[in-house]
Formats: sequence, structure tokens, C-alpha cells
Amino acid sequence: MRSTHGKLVPIADTSRIERRHPYEQLCDVAVKKSSICIDAAVNILVVDSCSESMEPAGAMAHSATRTFDEEVRKSPPGSALRRLHGIMLITSWGSVGRNSRNVAFAMTKYAAPPMSLKLIQALDSIGLCE
Repeated sequence: MRSTHGKLVPIADTSRIERRHPYEQLCDVAVKKSSICIDAAVNILVVDSCSESMEPAGAMAHSATRTFDEEVRKSPPGSALRRLHGIMLITSWGSVGRNSRNVAFAMTKYAAPPMSLKLIQALDSIGLCE
């Protein structure tokens, strides 16, 4: 801090410090937070990040969710991991182009009970569900 004269310095790639890629860090958070997910409810982990390492948001959310799904597959049937329905990532920077956005959502594959078709259609109607 002394060498930066009291100013915060952005760290672009946290994988060197954390020894985990950003999508793996998101998955780690999802695993830790799954224990507080409510049974029989729709549980979506929302992560708000201003880190450039989370760009692009869509790729990070999908990669984290696929990694989380692998953890779920290894878990027993009644595991709390099965309560998480998806990861929503909000970043301070959006992608570039006509369809630019800074919010991405990726559904998990093994959530129980599954999200309703009505909710999936609502997310799809605003461009958050693929």
C-alpha cells in the first residue's frame, strides 16, 4: 500500500494469487453457499463483481456452472448442492457489440426440484436463459 501512495490498484488476473481460475473461484463460492439454499425453493447465486477477470460474464457464468455440475454429480442424491438452480454474474463491464450486456445467467443441470417452465421462459424473454 505504501508504494501505491494509498491508492487501490486493480488486479486483472486473480488466478495467480488464488491459484484457481476465476470460474473455479465462482464454483467454489457456489459450493460454499449451497448449504444456505432453501429446500424446495428456486435458489440462484447472484455474484456482483467489478473484477476484469470475470469477463466475459457469459463465459464465466457458464464455465462456473458446468464446473459446479461436476461437483454435484460427485455428491450424494440428497446433497445441498442440488438446491442451487443457477449462477447469475453481474459485472461492471459489458461485452462489446449490439447484444452487449453485463449480466449473465447459467442454469445448473441437476437442481431439484427443477425451475418452472414459466421462470425459464421469463429469463429467456430478457435474454438471460439459453
